[in-house]
Amino acid sequence: MTSGPWRLKQYLPGEKVVLERNPYWFGVDKANHRLPYLNELVFLIVPDQDAADLKFRSGELDGLDNVKPENYRWYETIKRKSNFTLHDLGPEYVSRFFWFNLNKIQPPVAGKKTPPGKRVGDSAVDPVKYAWFSNPVFRRAVSHAIDRDAIIQSVLFGYGEKNWSLVARTNTQWYSPDLVHYDYNVEESKRLLASLGFKDNNKDGVLEDARGNPIAFTLKTNADNTTRVATAISLKTIWPRSVSK
Repeated sequence: MTSGPWRLKQYLPGEKVVLERNPYWFGVDKANHRLPYLNELVFLIVPDQDAADLKFRSGELDGLDNVKPENYRWYETIKRKSNFTLHDLGPEYVSRFFWFNLNKIQPPVAGKKTPPGKRVGDSAVDPVKYAWFSNPVFRRAVSHAIDRDAIIQSVLFGYGEKNWSLVARTNTQWYSPDLVHYDYNVEESKRLLASLGFKDNNKDGVLEDARGNPIAFTLKTNADNTTRVATAISLKTIWPRSVSK
């Protein structure tokens, strides 16, 4: 069943999804011709973006979107002597970002138990870290410690731009260029951390809070996304080098 221009014709798990033209859809073009024009669409199921990229280059795909930054230059270089058209649509509608875990333990649902040693209402992470994460001054300090320009040039190969919300400028309905932002400013980051009482008391290059806890946290991402992994490595490198020491 469908309410759009396509309806499901075939689904082969792990292989492909085939959509066929819905003859009952109401859409027409300016000449009153029934849409869509194509009779069929086939979406191949591949394990990752690299596999999709290889299939396009070998001619197995007629179209490809969401090209990885490290592959984009190949398309720019080869487009004039190849039989495909490259459309640069600008930034994605979404942003790449990371967030701090401010979750609290919720009442258990059917089939699940409260984590060992935790009670409903406790923070999901270490209470010490939760105290840092829930402080907006700490989050601003972290934001000031991130060199976004360096990440754009290294991880994204120059194909990116800074953003300050979940909405990119391509979403003209909801994007606002006037949002307050906290860009790369090491000295301001140090000042904010010092205002929280964070100091390198033992001179080991790592800040400690007022109770002597080293300021450190774990950043997790999916290992099969090389762009996210490279970004995480970049953040890991920038934080101690620019702020703690």
